[in-house]
Amino acid sequence: FITKSTPERLRQTSAASVLCRGFIIPQEIRDGEAVTRFLESVAQMERILNDSGLLRVDRLTEAEIVGTDSDAGLLARYFALSDERQPTVNEDIRLDPGMMRIGDKLLSMHTLSDLDLLPQSVATDFRYERLSTDRSECRLSFAAPAGLLLGCSHIYNQYLFLDNHDEVLKRL
Repeated sequence: FITKSTPERLRQTSAASVLCRGFIIPQEIRDGEAVTRFLESVAQMERILNDSGLLRVDRLTEAEIVGTDSDAGLLARYFALSDERQPTVNEDIRLDPGMMRIGDKLLSMHTLSDLDLLPQSVATDFRYERLSTDRSECRLSFAAPAGLLLGCSHIYNQYLFLDNHDEVLKRL
């Protein structure tokens, strides 16, 4: 998913999360000119990626995001922790110190947000010994331990924040 972030977003703590504010849309998005520039940039990136032929990018429709009477949208499925396409029942979201619940489902959230916590180099894949033999290799993505190999239901999100490089260099 491609979304527009605010300049404060990278400096924000979990205490200032969108879940704790009275609005979900950043002030910057309310400016029509900023939205137009953002949409033009997204359209350009979409064309470049689609023209490469290596992958295809499709924009989500409003119905795919918010849902319809017969199909739960992306937001409803996230907020119900459900992968069901049928409309879901809204669940209470409970934020307690050290714990978050949606309905009766307990959430456990983890993040890697500091480059110092990441390995210096990453291979695109690795040999998974449990399914490999001396005649054939089972290759898995380097992210498999955080996704495919987890023994529980999970949602794996990866975010890339593109910052103003001049501003970043000044901070260094």
